[in-house]
Amino acid sequence: MNKLCTFLFLGIALSACAANSSSKTNEENRQNQPVSAHGHLHGNALLPANMTAAVNPKYAVGQRVVINEEHMPNSLGAKGVVKGAYRTNLIMVSFADKYGNVISNHKWVVQEELADKKIARKGDKVKLSAAHLGGDMNAAAFVDDVLYQQTAYVVDYLPTDGGAMVEDHMWYSEQELLPDNTK
Repeated sequence: MNKLCTFLFLGIALSACAANSSSKTNEENRQNQPVSAHGHLHGNALLPANMTAAVNPKYAVGQRVVINEEHMPNSLGAKGVVKGAYRTNLIMVSFADKYGNVISNHKWVVQEELADKKIARKGDKVKLSAAHLGGDMNAAAFVDDVLYQQTAYVVDYLPTDGGAMVEDHMWYSEQELLPDNTK
């Protein structure tokens, strides 16, 4: 709990500093990147090195699915297609991004997106090297939870508000997807 309090204090302090220094520049930087409302990069996301394809995943590449988790606005109930399935550890983290925003309980990064390759455990302090999040490269983070040896899915989906197709959303757990049985 002390780590979380320290982290939140650090995040608030960073937010105050960021607000006082060139917030216009930060906004301009964000507008030049394909970043979603929750900081996920889409369309040109880079798969981390050394990912291992899942053998016989519940949802195969190309399979239609329904998203059963609200990672992003208008994603709950959205229909999509599995683009990739990888065997790894899914890690929930809290961190302050380079814009000074505190992101709590972010689902998910994978083990391969940590700078230190040791197996993450709940309560660990880690350094992120995720390429799919905006503003988190090299950010210090706290591990809130870990799902060990799971299938991590990359999904393209159409938001429920009819917005543009979201491509290469990383990551969904198996429990966050349902089969799409509609024709």
